Amino acid sequence: MSMASPLFCPQCGTQFSSADRFCSKCGAARPNADRQASEQTGTPATTSAPAGGTAAGGSAPSPEAGAPAYRTFQAPLAGTTGQTGQQPSGTAYPFLTALADPGKRFAGWVVTQWAPGVFAYIPILGWMVGLAAIIANLVLYARGQDLGAFVLKMRVVRSNGEVAGFFHMWTRSLASVLSLLPLLAGYWTAFSDPRKQTWHDKLLQTYVVDDLPDYANRPKTNSTGAVVWF
Repeated sequence: MSMASPLFCPQCGTQFSSADRFCSKCGAARPNADRQASEQTGTPATTSAPAGGTAAGGSAPSPEAGAPAYRTFQAPLAGTTGQTGQQPSGTAYPFLTALADPGKRFAGWVVTQWAPGVFAYIPILGWMVGLAAIIANLVLYARGQDLGAFVLKMRVVRSNGEVAGFFHMWTRSLASVLSLLPLLAGYWTAFSDPRKQTWHDKLLQTYVVDDLPDYANRPKTNSTGAVVWF
């Protein structure tokens, strides 16, 4: 029995391990199953290279008019909890090239953490605003957002391409304390990280993206670990 040919990143040439979904060097999506089969058998691939990517053995194609400015990858849905829309494993999702700017994320953090505090010293009204902000965050968690992300049109997406659900967002919020304690070092990391992740993003395997229309229709799911922590 012949062994499968090694698979290399179409962007930078780094070899993928069997478990990699993304390139460990540049973050590009692993080529889809059709291209992988093509490389192993030598037959032409039945699908075209992702937008902005490079076809195996060829050069980067010119994007078609009106084509989305992000690539696609095959996202397995196994091992998740919550509503998945009964979609089969291997559903294609846009790859996360629409990562939110860290400065925009910081502004969203300020809205979430500090904006309600402006009213804190106003009797009754301040308490009502604070309570409303807490409720709004809990409701938005089910959509992969918090108050700041909603206002600035961002969303939290998991590494499998699905939107982070309520339990995943709740646990991510708790984990953000790890980024907060050492003088916000875990937050500043996002400015230099190639995937713009904070420490708690890396821990929960999440990405903050600009809220494209496609994300609203994706399954909202939670990792088993996030549910256990909740």
